[in-house]
Amino acid sequence: MPFSLRSIFGANPDDEDQETDPQVLSQFRRQVEGVRRTVLYDGDVGLYQGWYFELRLKEEMLRCDRYGFSFAVITVKLLDLQSFDLKEEAWHRKAATAAYVTARAVRTVDLTASLGTGEFAVCLVHCTHAGAERAVKRLARTLGSYSCEIGMAVYPEDNLEGRMLVELARGAARPITMSSRRLPAPSRRRVRLGHSATDLVTPH
Repeated sequence: MPFSLRSIFGANPDDEDQETDPQVLSQFRRQVEGVRRTVLYDGDVGLYQGWYFELRLKEEMLRCDRYGFSFAVITVKLLDLQSFDLKEEAWHRKAATAAYVTARAVRTVDLTASLGTGEFAVCLVHCTHAGAERAVKRLARTLGSYSCEIGMAVYPEDNLEGRMLVELARGAARPITMSSRRLPAPSRRRVRLGHSATDLVTPH
């Protein structure tokens, strides 16, 4: 018999005399949770889907407008991911690892989502411009083994909403050179952080 609410609750779910099999109810709950995760999460990298990220951005904007807070959006794009001498499964795994590293580099209250293959976005709640710059530098260090672009935008400072805020961060993104490409001496590279530039030290 096909699995359905009727198969769990019988013809009348409101009938108090109906008995629910705990195992069937547990199976139903697992299926509901599975559907929820499929809808909300990108199955390849384990981050939230882009549509959900935009929805949460709108909610965060309303909260900021009401209470006078600010938040920031950071975008991370891996460069030349498919150009590595890797099989497709391997570079998918590399992208998933980068997504995990990105999510772990920010606070648990922040929201990290997938924007496509090898591209992620982070919503830093209750975050100022200065706080966002610190987060970008932390991400640059954390993702030191990847060649990537990182950009940021801040609401309401940048006076844009939702998707346009993400696009502004994308447009402000600047490349971060892979730290594995060793330099002859400790050097400094310029990284554009939204509206300002910050020096980052490249270790040996």
